[in-house]
Amino acid sequence: MLLTGEAVRVTKEPRENTFRPSIDTLFRWAAADFNSVVIGVVLSGMRDDGVEGLNAMGRSGGITVVQDPENAPYPEMPQAVLAHMPVGYKVSRLVAQQVLVYV
Repeated sequence: MLLTGEAVRVTKEPRENTFRPSIDTLFRWAAADFNSVVIGVVLSGMRDDGVEGLNAMGRSGGITVVQDPENAPYPEMPQAVLAHMPVGYKVSRLVAQQVLVYV
């Protein structure tokens, strides 16, 4: 991922958490650039990608949102977040989808 100003361009980069691109990279960049005006949302997914980046967002004063693992088709990512950090909001799948409409 190439992060310049307000633009994000997917590029070939080293793998992080076995993913390329990694959501952690994007979240850390957003936390560093936007501090307390950033909102991070982790939805259904596999493995633990997103934990470190969402944690960075929380530390920078941003809003952190995670989908309730009980109604996530793939609960691993939300479970990993909840196991490793406090979050601002744990929401149902319906609420998560509505949040994304407004972003």
